[in-house]
Amino acid sequence: MNADQAPTQTFAGRTSLSGRAVEWQTIGVALGVFGSFALLTYHHRSIPAWLLIPILGLVLTWSGSVQHETIHGHPTKWPVFNELLGRLTLDLWMPYDHYRFTHLLHHREVFLTDPLVDPESYYMTAENWGRLGGFGQRAVRFYRTLIGRLLLGPLFIVVVYLPTQFKEVLSGRGRPGEGNPRARWARHGVAVLLTCVWLRWVGINPWVFVGAIYVSNSGIRLRSFVEHRWMPDGQSKTATVHASAPFALLFLNNNLHTAHHARTTVPWYQLPALTKTLELDAVAAEGAGLYRSYVDVARKYGVRQFDVPVYPGELR
Repeated sequence: MNADQAPTQTFAGRTSLSGRAVEWQTIGVALGVFGSFALLTYHHRSIPAWLLIPILGLVLTWSGSVQHETIHGHPTKWPVFNELLGRLTLDLWMPYDHYRFTHLLHHREVFLTDPLVDPESYYMTAENWGRLGGFGQRAVRFYRTLIGRLLLGPLFIVVVYLPTQFKEVLSGRGRPGEGNPRARWARHGVAVLLTCVWLRWVGINPWVFVGAIYVSNSGIRLRSFVEHRWMPDGQSKTATVHASAPFALLFLNNNLHTAHHARTTVPWYQLPALTKTLELDAVAAEGAGLYRSYVDVARKYGVRQFDVPVYPGELR
């Protein structure tokens, strides 16, 4: 069975929610995220910067995992509440509307890994690869190692993402179907303002928070590094990484990515059981990959390139 092409079905008697109006496990995580953020930033003076930056960065990564749950219809049966929770962004740099639009586009499995359609693909077309030249190609190859992704991934925000978004705001035109970029960033500005007012009030050093955002983005890049790989038709393009409890909680089991793509409406705390029920470890092993841990990922791709940079499939 190809998990990327598996038909939609219920799991444990659920379609979008597990028969409850509220998923209290996710609510508990959200409270943990915002509570940890408030405590760390309020008491920042008593924590040395070298310790505060990575811990706060992990909390920001955790908040991104909660945002991901809201995009897929969690943690309540009330979409307005879920959206408001998702909009309470803490890492400032990406509008919730943009994240939701591109991520749901990514879940159109027929286009998965295609660099012309899938916004979360790390492959390039042969034409764009040829334009890079020697230095650019070496940089891309380094970026396809785990250490390169962790070090350079956050710089993508400054070098590529924000300039592209700035151009869209100036022109007033974005990707078809995504809506007006000015309205998108205006809504995002409300969340940014609330977070910045709090940070100003507690008096945290802005560069400490920038460092935490860098750590957070590296954490996201770690989780997503081997998530998808082009495979021939009939094999899953989605991988699974088994993680220890801290990583599993940090990523809300999104490391069990084969299960998430097979049943996108299943909440994070049901993904381990779903993986076993549908025998998705075997699906991942025959397809994009099955990894015992993130140490396993680092051992294989710490300094070695993960797959080829040029898309091996047929562009759509």
